[in-house]
Amino acid sequence: MEPDPNGSLYLGFHRVLVHCYEEGHRQTVSRTAHQILDIEGLDEENAETLVERSLDLLADQGLVKLFPTMGSRYAMYDITDTGRIYAAEVLERRARPGYRARVLRTSLLRWLHENEGAAGLSEVPLTHRHVEGSEAGEEELAKVMDDLTARELVRSADEEGSVVLTEQGHRCVENFGGDVSKYEEGRPKAGATYTVNFNGAATGVQVGQGDHNTFNQDNRSEMTEQVRGFLESLEQVRPSLDLDEGSGMELDRAVTSLQELLRTDEPEPTRVGVLLRWIGDVLNKSASQAVSGSVAPLLLAGLNELFAHFPQLLG
Repeated sequence: MEPDPNGSLYLGFHRVLVHCYEEGHRQTVSRTAHQILDIEGLDEENAETLVERSLDLLADQGLVKLFPTMGSRYAMYDITDTGRIYAAEVLERRARPGYRARVLRTSLLRWLHENEGAAGLSEVPLTHRHVEGSEAGEEELAKVMDDLTARELVRSADEEGSVVLTEQGHRCVENFGGDVSKYEEGRPKAGATYTVNFNGAATGVQVGQGDHNTFNQDNRSEMTEQVRGFLESLEQVRPSLDLDEGSGMELDRAVTSLQELLRTDEPEPTRVGVLLRWIGDVLNKSASQAVSGSVAPLLLAGLNELFAHFPQLLG
């Protein structure tokens, strides 16, 4: 099983691999476990345990060969040809700015999702600010955060530089594991026909060229009122929806976020659309599992009508 990309074993795995690669064949370890890992706040005993676990994993994958000794399980090793090739690939990958940015985007989004509340860059742990063992500095992290802000996945929370995830950011993590490229690939492109993928009366909606956010006040007000009407209908039948605990909590969170957005002076249509699709995903799961007579398909049909009437919701 692959280690969590934002866990300590993944970090240790790559740092120990590079150490083995740089030391060469079958060398007695010349540095302590703490020096190999270079993780601030990690004591020597825990460092030795992490190095041993990392070496065991490297050996399981055929990247190093271990030679047990009387005093230690990791004092002798022999990096394999496969390990040498893989280590060289790691060093080449993590030197590419584009690759580093993609990895760090995912890590930062996941960390913000896992830690509710505003946070600054100084609070991001090493496990979430490295690229295959190569630590990212504050300047690099700041550039990545600026990129996430421009993509409307995070937003500033205060004047001190703290940030929080937007609704889109939460969706990116929950549905795509924080992979921004996959998240954006799922968004409709101008000129394409977008079919709302819900049960019920699925509607093909043409996404035209131009800026759908150019909305006059009358249209925006009409959109807001119709979305509110949909939420009222949803609230009335909410007790009859057959949702498990997790789906119920997800639906309530999406509804609450949408209600808060509708209370603002000028709700952004694309943000409204993101939250409606979130609600639709949960309802679609309910509809696919429910017995005949479920109200979920009717709600989904209502959602399709909203997207058909207001293509600006599609972004």
